[in-house]
Amino acid sequence: MTYLDKDGNIKYDRNIWQSTYDIVDNAKDYLIVEMFLFNDIYNKNTELFPEFAKEYTARVIKKKREKSEFKDLCTFR
Repeated sequence: MTYLDKDGNIKYDRNIWQSTYDIVDNAKDYLIVEMFLFNDIYNKNTELFPEFAKEYTARVIKKKREKSEFKDLCTFR
């Protein structure tokens, strides 16, 4: 989770990252996701695009390629 604190500083809560990766990796038949992965809350001059967005998207794509019958309803904003 990326958010601005009361002073306007960018903060990252990465505690949930591994749990969300595990959910994708262990999904058997379907995955329903609505997640705000793409936003403007990062310093474009000093940071690359947040790594979580890239990794999470790659895992969903990998899952779909591994199981052709896998169903997903993913809304990434």
